[in-house]
Amino acid sequence: MEKNVLRKIPSIQKISESKSFIELCKTFPRHIAINELRLILDSIRISNNNNNISVDLILNNLDKNLQDLISPQPRKIINTSGVILQTNLGRAPLANNAIKAMNEAGSNYTNLEFDLTTNKRGGRLKKFKNIINRLTSAEDAIVVNNNASAVFLGLKALCKNKNVLVSRSESVEIGGGFRVPDVLDESQAILVDVGTTNKTYVSDYESHIDDNTGAVLLIHQSNFVIEGFTHKPDIKEIVQMAHKHKVPVFYDLGSGSMINTEEFSIQYEPTVQDAIKDGVDLVFFSGDKLIGGPQSGIIAGKEKYVQLIEKYPLTRALRLDKVLLAGLIATLQMYITESYIDIPIWNMISKSKEDMLKIVKNWKNKLDYEFLTIEESKAMIGGGSMPEQHVNSYSLSINFDSLSISANQFSKKMINKPTPLIGRVKDNKFILDPRTLFDKQDVEVFKLLEEELKLI
Repeated sequence: MEKNVLRKIPSIQKISESKSFIELCKTFPRHIAINELRLILDSIRISNNNNNISVDLILNNLDKNLQDLISPQPRKIINTSGVILQTNLGRAPLANNAIKAMNEAGSNYTNLEFDLTTNKRGGRLKKFKNIINRLTSAEDAIVVNNNASAVFLGLKALCKNKNVLVSRSESVEIGGGFRVPDVLDESQAILVDVGTTNKTYVSDYESHIDDNTGAVLLIHQSNFVIEGFTHKPDIKEIVQMAHKHKVPVFYDLGSGSMINTEEFSIQYEPTVQDAIKDGVDLVFFSGDKLIGGPQSGIIAGKEKYVQLIEKYPLTRALRLDKVLLAGLIATLQMYITESYIDIPIWNMISKSKEDMLKIVKNWKNKLDYEFLTIEESKAMIGGGSMPEQHVNSYSLSINFDSLSISANQFSKKMINKPTPLIGRVKDNKFILDPRTLFDKQDVEVFKLLEEELKLI
């Protein structure tokens, strides 16, 4: 920016003496406002833009920036994308039981590490362990902050400098660049690839077992599918072979279902109970995703291995705080009482296709525009879970071919609402699937559509 333009930029002193700035300082400490103002002026100097150097514009930007600093984050959004465990939208919403338990734990002192029967220090995971035992028959369990941590911790504590056998078909990458080979490398375990990408046999594992073998690691293909000319051995066969050589079998189950998913007319997903019953020594799985609790990673299985992990120094660094633990326990208790239908993910999956049709028909009839159509659609589970599985649904489609704006432009308008509405854009259509809505949220969606469509 030229010197004569730089001279036109108002000084901090001049702006700070204005009535608007003084008014802002009734809400924000003066030093916070001054620091933010300094950042704005620095940005103007760097930008070579002399169109935004009036005091009023600068003060408007200052007000906007300061308000943004104190606005809630993450914000509530309305999800009509048709993806139930939408990773970018925070995955599984929590059950009311979990929210109540988290609020209770967060706003009070608790018996987190205090035994009320002995009046002495107690273990923070005692109830959690009991619940996991009842649900899965695992001898013992611990929980950390996510499943990636659980896998890393297990390998670090039990397999440092030891060989870990992994089928090439399971040496995968999931979201966020989380690669199995990288995790093993960071844990200082030694990756030994066995089999081929499409076919792995028990003999492939057995031929690589030696005196330095720490474990066989099985990884559930939860976010992709290999089809065609393939073979993978039954887990029981692998366990039988590994135990014959006194080698433990660990299983990264990923999403970690606790129930028979066929109950909801969707494909079978391996459960934690199945893995324990098959003789797997440790199972790693998420406490969020298909279980529907707060973000967490659970390690369940043989007591001798869980105890070694629990005593490992890194475990303390990865443990859950009292609020997340309370939410997870409350969610797991809903599986004990078989009231998991009230966990949002299962409630959304359980709704009938006809329920969805009723909602979109109501939207279409009330809005009454010729560019609205009802389409059959398929909602996704999402969250790296059950990649081929869809849930039949209906969606409302808004066709923008004959309108003054595009579907992308409309989508941006909806995202910029005080409560953003997220839908899908395809072929210049904005598509809303009600399966991912909470009860009565369809009324809120209707009002947003009514408000915006009448302006087009």
